[in-house]
Amino acid sequence: MPRVSRRSVLLVLPLVASVAPSVSGQDDPGAANRQRLEAMQAALDQAYLLPPSRLGDLGYRIDWQTAVTLSPNATLRGAFPRGDGLYLHDSSNLLTRMNLAKGASVWQSPVGSSTGEMLDVILASPGGEPSVLAVTRTEVDVFDESSGTMRSRQRLEPTAFTAPAPVGNYFIYGTRGGKGRWHQFMIGHPWRGNSLPGAVAAQPVIADGM
Repeated sequence: MPRVSRRSVLLVLPLVASVAPSVSGQDDPGAANRQRLEAMQAALDQAYLLPPSRLGDLGYRIDWQTAVTLSPNATLRGAFPRGDGLYLHDSSNLLTRMNLAKGASVWQSPVGSSTGEMLDVILASPGGEPSVLAVTRTEVDVFDESSGTMRSRQRLEPTAFTAPAPVGNYFIYGTRGGKGRWHQFMIGHPWRGNSLPGAVAAQPVIADGM
Protein backbone atom coordinates (compact mmCIF):
# COMPACT_ATOMS: atom_id res chain seq x y z
CA MET A 1 0.00 0.00 0.00
CA PRO A 2 1.22 3.64 -0.42
CA ARG A 3 3.32 4.74 2.51
CA VAL A 4 4.30 8.08 3.99
CA SER A 5 7.85 9.11 4.95
CA ARG A 6 8.80 10.28 8.44
CA ARG A 7 9.76 13.62 6.89
CA SER A 8 6.21 14.03 5.57
CA VAL A 9 4.78 13.23 8.99
CA LEU A 10 7.02 15.86 10.61
CA LEU A 11 5.72 18.44 8.14
CA VAL A 12 2.13 17.58 9.00
CA LEU A 13 2.47 17.61 12.78
CA PRO A 14 3.00 21.38 13.22
CA LEU A 15 -0.21 22.02 11.25
CA VAL A 16 -2.14 19.65 13.47
CA ALA A 17 -0.59 21.10 16.62
CA SER A 18 -1.99 24.50 15.77
CA VAL A 19 -5.55 23.14 16.09
CA ALA A 20 -4.91 20.96 19.14
CA PRO A 21 -6.88 22.08 22.19
CA SER A 22 -5.02 24.18 24.71
CA VAL A 23 -4.19 22.41 27.96
CA SER A 24 -2.40 25.28 29.71
CA GLY A 25 -3.09 25.77 33.38
CA GLN A 26 -2.99 22.09 34.28
CA ASP A 27 -0.79 21.08 37.20
CA ASP A 28 0.84 18.07 35.52
CA PRO A 29 3.02 19.05 32.52
CA GLY A 30 3.30 15.37 31.56
CA ALA A 31 -0.48 15.01 31.39
CA ALA A 32 -0.69 18.18 29.30
CA ASN A 33 1.83 16.80 26.84
CA ARG A 34 0.00 13.48 26.65
CA GLN A 35 -3.29 15.23 25.94
CA ARG A 36 -1.67 17.35 23.26
CA LEU A 37 -0.16 14.25 21.58
CA GLU A 38 -3.46 12.38 21.80
CA ALA A 39 -5.23 15.30 20.14
CA MET A 40 -2.61 15.40 17.37
CA GLN A 41 -2.93 11.63 16.85
CA ALA A 42 -6.72 11.86 16.68
CA ALA A 43 -6.49 14.63 14.07
CA LEU A 44 -4.09 12.54 11.96
CA ASP A 45 -6.31 9.47 12.23
CA GLN A 46 -9.29 11.48 10.95
CA ALA A 47 -7.28 12.79 7.98
CA TYR A 48 -6.25 9.39 6.61
CA LEU A 49 -8.25 6.63 4.93
CA LEU A 50 -6.09 4.17 6.92
CA PRO A 51 -5.41 5.79 10.33
CA PRO A 52 -1.70 5.78 11.25
CA SER A 53 -2.43 4.41 14.73
CA ARG A 54 -4.29 1.43 13.23
CA LEU A 55 -1.48 0.77 10.75
CA GLY A 56 0.93 0.57 13.68
CA ASP A 57 -1.28 -2.02 15.35
CA LEU A 58 -1.06 -4.11 12.14
CA GLY A 59 2.73 -3.90 12.04
CA TYR A 60 2.98 -1.24 9.28
CA ARG A 61 4.67 2.14 9.35
CA ILE A 62 4.02 5.10 7.06
CA ASP A 63 7.00 5.99 4.85
CA TRP A 64 5.63 8.67 2.51
CA GLN A 65 2.53 10.45 1.32
CA THR A 66 1.77 12.18 -1.94
CA ALA A 67 -1.05 13.88 -3.82
CA VAL A 68 -2.17 12.10 -6.99
CA THR A 69 -3.05 14.25 -10.02
CA LEU A 70 -6.31 12.91 -11.46
CA SER A 71 -8.28 13.97 -14.51
CA PRO A 72 -10.59 16.99 -13.91
CA ASN A 73 -13.62 15.97 -11.79
CA ALA A 74 -12.39 12.35 -11.74
CA THR A 75 -12.23 9.91 -8.84
CA LEU A 76 -9.81 7.09 -8.17
CA ARG A 77 -11.06 3.75 -9.51
CA GLY A 78 -8.28 1.28 -8.77
CA ALA A 79 -4.69 0.80 -7.61
CA PHE A 80 -2.41 -1.94 -8.92
CA PRO A 81 1.00 -2.45 -7.23
CA ARG A 82 3.24 -4.11 -9.82
CA GLY A 83 7.02 -4.50 -9.56
CA ASP A 84 8.55 -1.22 -8.37
CA GLY A 85 5.53 0.81 -9.46
CA LEU A 86 2.03 1.64 -8.27
CA TYR A 87 -0.45 2.07 -11.14
CA LEU A 88 -3.48 4.24 -10.38
CA HIS A 89 -6.57 4.34 -12.60
CA ASP A 90 -9.15 7.12 -12.39
CA SER A 91 -12.76 7.41 -13.57
CA SER A 92 -11.70 9.25 -16.75
CA ASN A 93 -9.42 6.33 -17.60
CA LEU A 94 -6.14 8.09 -16.92
CA LEU A 95 -3.40 5.68 -15.84
CA THR A 96 -0.68 7.04 -13.53
CA ARG A 97 2.53 5.20 -12.75
CA MET A 98 4.07 6.09 -9.38
CA ASN A 99 7.41 5.07 -7.90
CA LEU A 100 6.73 2.82 -4.90
CA ALA A 101 10.00 3.73 -3.19
CA LYS A 102 9.48 7.51 -3.22
CA GLY A 103 5.83 8.13 -4.12
CA ALA A 104 6.76 10.30 -7.10
CA SER A 105 4.62 10.33 -10.26
CA VAL A 106 6.59 8.85 -13.20
CA TRP A 107 4.10 9.21 -16.08
CA GLN A 108 0.42 9.47 -16.98
CA SER A 109 -1.35 8.11 -20.06
CA PRO A 110 -5.00 7.74 -21.11
CA VAL A 111 -6.30 4.17 -21.28
CA GLY A 112 -9.03 3.01 -23.66
CA SER A 113 -12.32 4.93 -23.70
CA SER A 114 -13.61 7.17 -20.93
CA THR A 115 -16.43 4.72 -20.17
CA GLY A 116 -14.35 1.53 -20.17
CA GLU A 117 -13.52 -0.49 -17.07
CA MET A 118 -9.90 -1.48 -16.48
CA LEU A 119 -9.54 -5.04 -15.23
CA ASP A 120 -5.83 -5.35 -14.49
CA VAL A 121 -2.28 -4.13 -15.10
CA ILE A 122 0.29 -6.69 -16.29
CA LEU A 123 4.06 -6.20 -16.56
CA ALA A 124 5.57 -8.04 -19.53
CA SER A 125 8.36 -7.78 -22.10
CA PRO A 126 6.92 -8.44 -25.56
CA GLY A 127 9.81 -8.33 -28.03
CA GLY A 128 12.23 -7.90 -25.12
CA GLU A 129 10.94 -4.41 -24.26
CA PRO A 130 9.67 -3.88 -20.67
CA SER A 131 6.03 -2.92 -21.06
CA VAL A 132 2.87 -2.19 -19.09
CA LEU A 133 -0.29 -3.89 -20.33
CA ALA A 134 -3.47 -2.11 -19.25
CA VAL A 135 -6.30 -4.60 -19.78
CA THR A 136 -9.88 -3.33 -20.14
CA ARG A 137 -12.98 -5.32 -21.07
CA THR A 138 -12.56 -4.58 -24.77
CA GLU A 139 -8.85 -3.98 -25.39
CA VAL A 140 -5.25 -4.02 -24.20
CA ASP A 141 -3.14 -0.86 -24.26
CA VAL A 142 0.61 -1.56 -24.27
CA PHE A 143 2.84 1.20 -22.81
CA ASP A 144 6.58 1.62 -22.51
CA GLU A 145 7.28 0.92 -18.84
CA SER A 146 9.75 3.77 -18.34
CA SER A 147 8.17 6.57 -20.41
CA GLY A 148 4.46 5.69 -20.65
CA THR A 149 4.52 5.99 -24.47
CA MET A 150 1.81 3.82 -26.03
CA ARG A 151 3.28 1.06 -28.18
CA SER A 152 0.12 -0.63 -29.40
CA ARG A 153 -3.60 -1.14 -28.84
CA GLN A 154 -5.00 -4.66 -29.13
CA ARG A 155 -8.66 -5.60 -29.37
CA LEU A 156 -10.05 -8.39 -27.19
CA GLU A 157 -12.31 -10.79 -29.07
CA PRO A 158 -14.62 -11.66 -27.44
CA THR A 159 -15.00 -9.05 -24.68
CA ALA A 160 -13.47 -9.93 -21.30
CA PHE A 161 -15.81 -10.64 -18.39
CA THR A 162 -13.07 -11.45 -15.83
CA ALA A 163 -9.65 -10.14 -14.90
CA PRO A 164 -6.85 -11.87 -16.88
CA ALA A 165 -4.39 -14.50 -15.64
CA PRO A 166 -0.96 -13.96 -17.29
CA VAL A 167 1.02 -17.00 -18.49
CA GLY A 168 4.19 -16.50 -20.53
CA ASN A 169 3.44 -14.45 -23.64
CA TYR A 170 -0.34 -14.61 -23.29
CA PHE A 171 -3.07 -14.20 -20.71
CA ILE A 172 -6.31 -16.09 -20.14
CA TYR A 173 -9.67 -14.50 -19.37
CA GLY A 174 -13.30 -15.58 -19.16
CA THR A 175 -16.26 -14.26 -21.14
CA ARG A 176 -19.92 -13.72 -20.40
CA GLY A 177 -20.75 -16.32 -23.06
CA GLY A 178 -18.89 -19.07 -21.22
CA LYS A 179 -15.57 -19.08 -23.08
CA GLY A 180 -12.06 -19.28 -21.70
CA ARG A 181 -9.90 -17.25 -24.09
CA TRP A 182 -6.11 -17.17 -24.48
CA HIS A 183 -4.88 -13.78 -25.81
CA GLN A 184 -1.37 -13.68 -27.34
CA PHE A 185 -0.15 -10.16 -26.54
CA MET A 186 3.15 -10.60 -28.44
CA ILE A 187 1.20 -10.35 -31.71
CA GLY A 188 -2.07 -8.92 -30.35
CA HIS A 189 -4.45 -11.70 -31.37
CA PRO A 190 -6.45 -14.48 -29.69
CA TRP A 191 -4.60 -17.80 -29.57
CA ARG A 192 -7.03 -20.46 -28.42
CA GLY A 193 -10.17 -20.95 -26.38
CA ASN A 194 -12.55 -23.37 -24.71
CA SER A 195 -16.28 -23.29 -24.14
CA LEU A 196 -17.83 -23.82 -20.74
CA PRO A 197 -21.47 -23.97 -19.62
CA GLY A 198 -22.66 -20.56 -18.46
CA ALA A 199 -20.75 -17.32 -17.96
CA VAL A 200 -17.21 -17.37 -16.56
CA ALA A 201 -17.54 -15.10 -13.54
CA ALA A 202 -14.21 -15.62 -11.70
CA GLN A 203 -10.67 -14.82 -12.76
CA PRO A 204 -8.86 -17.93 -14.07
CA VAL A 205 -6.28 -19.42 -11.71
CA ILE A 206 -2.99 -20.97 -12.90
CA ALA A 207 -1.81 -23.96 -10.85
CA ASP A 208 1.13 -26.24 -11.79
CA GLY A 209 1.00 -25.05 -15.39
CA MET A 210 -2.71 -25.90 -15.75
